[in-house]
Amino acid sequence: MNEVDSLKTLIQGLMAGDTPQKQNVQGFSILIQFFLSNKVDQAMIDKSKELLETDPAQVEANPVLMCLLAYYLLGEGDYNNLLKLVNKSKNPEYVALKLICQVRIERPDLAAVTLKKLQSLDEDNCLTVLC
Repeated sequence: MNEVDSLKTLIQGLMAGDTPQKQNVQGFSILIQFFLSNKVDQAMIDKSKELLETDPAQVEANPVLMCLLAYYLLGEGDYNNLLKLVNKSKNPEYVALKLICQVRIERPDLAAVTLKKLQSLDEDNCLTVLC
């Protein structure tokens, strides 16, 4: 049994029960699927993108969904939807993702403003120093 099979077995075991953590495990499972094989449950992603368009507050209220969707959109290069998702966030990780998007779409002027915002949030954060 290799490491991937061990991880799959662990996730299946955690999802077997009807626990409150099941939603977190499902999100983690989808993220692992994406990183291991670049395949993901497209129906879930489509529903999440639709929810982002219709009710962004609901996506922002679910930290697992927000994290999953943010990294999926970054991986796919869908910077427009990613910027919609992280634009209002004050979380340093999401502000850094916003900065990455702005650099990738060749907007250094916006990236400089975002970096100043990141520095105002927490200047000593190692993420801020790296940015």
